[in-house]
Amino acid sequence: MDNKAPKVVLLGATSVGKTTLIKKLQTGIFIPDQTPTTSVESFSKEYTNKNGEIRKLSLWDTAGQERYDTLSGFYVREAFGVIICFDLTFRKGFEQIEKYFQKLEDADEHHFCILVGTKYDQIEENPNLRKVTQQEAQKIASQKKVPYIEISSKTDYNIPKFWNKICKLLEKVLQKKMESSLLNIHNITLNNNEVEKKRKCC
Repeated sequence: MDNKAPKVVLLGATSVGKTTLIKKLQTGIFIPDQTPTTSVESFSKEYTNKNGEIRKLSLWDTAGQERYDTLSGFYVREAFGVIICFDLTFRKGFEQIEKYFQKLEDADEHHFCILVGTKYDQIEENPNLRKVTQQEAQKIASQKKVPYIEISSKTDYNIPKFWNKICKLLEKVLQKKMESSLLNIHNITLNNNEVEKKRKCC
């Protein structure tokens, strides 16, 4: 676990494919039938930004079972990014995503969020398995003002696009945090100068 790397947390019900997705991003390999996560695990991954700088982020895999639900808010704390996942073939999981959006209040002030529909490969094989339409998922994403993407860890469908989206949004968050930090330093300097002026006047 790299405590210095910006934290990006994956949330979602059990068996939506969070662990499989992280393993895909980490290794490029599809590893099916992962054992459900019962705590939290993190994996570091490097990326290159548009300036050619190599940076690292930390992907956090969280447990999706109901009994671990109260912990997810803790893991989201100070996260720079939150990925909310649901299974495109499982309606009930989609109906639970609102509770994950509510946990964004615990994330870093300048966080980003992406809504992700998983297991697109199953829909390609059998369109009747789709239980959540692209339109209704996009509607939720638009209401929450976050991007939406459908992916498949098995076939690699939209995985490169998804990873690029994470990196670009993270860079924007890092830029905002730097600007905010510089503004705070500027304000502190101004306040100190004002105090010094008043002291001299006295």
